[in-house]
Amino acid sequence: MKYLGDEYVEDVRLALRRGAEKHIRNKINAPRRNEQKNPRNEFKDLASTKLEFNTLLIVLRTYPPFKNDLETNQRFKDAYNALDRVSTETEVKVQAIKLQNPKKQLPVMDWNKVVAAIKRTFPNKLSQESIYIDMYDEGVFRDDLGSLFVDTSTQYQVPRVGNKAQIDSIKKNTLFLPNSSTRKNMKQALLVLVDYKTVKQYGKRAFEFSEALTKRILQWWGKRKTESPNEIYLFGSGKMTIWVGKMLDSVGITNRGNANVNYLRRSYRTTAEKSITSEAEREQLAFKFMHSPFASLKYIRELEDVSDLSAEAIELTKDRKFRNQLAKD
Repeated sequence: MKYLGDEYVEDVRLALRRGAEKHIRNKINAPRRNEQKNPRNEFKDLASTKLEFNTLLIVLRTYPPFKNDLETNQRFKDAYNALDRVSTETEVKVQAIKLQNPKKQLPVMDWNKVVAAIKRTFPNKLSQESIYIDMYDEGVFRDDLGSLFVDTSTQYQVPRVGNKAQIDSIKKNTLFLPNSSTRKNMKQALLVLVDYKTVKQYGKRAFEFSEALTKRILQWWGKRKTESPNEIYLFGSGKMTIWVGKMLDSVGITNRGNANVNYLRRSYRTTAEKSITSEAEREQLAFKFMHSPFASLKYIRELEDVSDLSAEAIELTKDRKFRNQLAKD
């Protein structure tokens, strides 16, 4: 509060007045000298200032008098949400800086080489490994393909992409596939994600696979049903991280620490970064890889900008523990 100004020390509520949002944003982004004795660096980094700003947000939403206003006073809520947005914008910048100056991690293979290694080891286009890596290549998921329910019903309508009411009616992660009667004109498999880490931020999301991959998924599913007539999940139930780890081991990618699905994600991200020249797009990449259910570069570019997210959509981003868990996953 001292950094914001002496008047903010005297009255915390000044952070909620008109014009405070601009002042606070400017102070957060301005060079800030480190006032500690014998500091390691002359200036504080943005991440440190961001953490201090988070303390103010925590006070405003948890200290009983403020908490009551947040729940009952619309003006207070609007002012708080404006500050919350500043927090999210700052977090995106912090993540972009981390992308430019990453912590030392075990090196990852170029994404195209990872895909090539898997397909070389598993040349059958109907192998689970080949189907999985091509689905991942098109969508870049987290560990969301386990317990993926397959719907080939002749009785139920396939939700339309863009029809929020129809998408919202889906109750579990579902892959809709064509059938030979009611869906014979359906060309692309449709994945609806209902249960994933950031669903409160993005809501239920729909993703269409390519026509070529859809044909192979149909063949793969036919094979699965022949072998296990009662199977209802594309790759079986439960998370897939152990299976992914075994797949990577089998192609010789063993120097990866404990990373399995996250190794795929990091490989894709580091390769994608090479095609980015815009600082704004780099910030988007950082944010979307942390939060978005689909993180292929194509979809990162199609999703809304961070600045367009509503206050409700960014609710979870203020929780540092939650963000850290996302980063680990």
